[in-house]
Amino acid sequence: MKIEILEKPERVSWDDIHDVLWKSHAQNREKGINMALPSLPGEKIKGKVEGQGKMLVALCDGKVVGTAAIKTKQPNLWCGKGNYAYCCFASVLPEYNGLGIFKKLDLKREELAKSMGLNRMLGDTTT
Repeated sequence: MKIEILEKPERVSWDDIHDVLWKSHAQNREKGINMALPSLPGEKIKGKVEGQGKMLVALCDGKVVGTAAIKTKQPNLWCGKGNYAYCCFASVLPEYNGLGIFKKLDLKREELAKSMGLNRMLGDTTT
């Protein structure tokens, strides 16, 4: 099993990313927890990420099994001064949980944030 963490390659569609998010949040929907962002179609996800940040994908033997995005955000009431990295659209397919994929995605986001000149990262539990 070969796991790769890459910035979204051309061969991975935004609909592939939507599919991972949708499948990853199926258990939440079964419990009556509906989350807005995982239900967005691929083009809407693209619109929320492109030009503002970067989308990462986790590939296992070439199959998209996880996603995570990082966006540059302006300071606000909660985050004080200076731009910061906002972490969103993070998910791993349930059958791939426990393999350290989310941790690898998160470490890559941290690396990207530093390369973008951002020294703070913030995420929430709604994506």
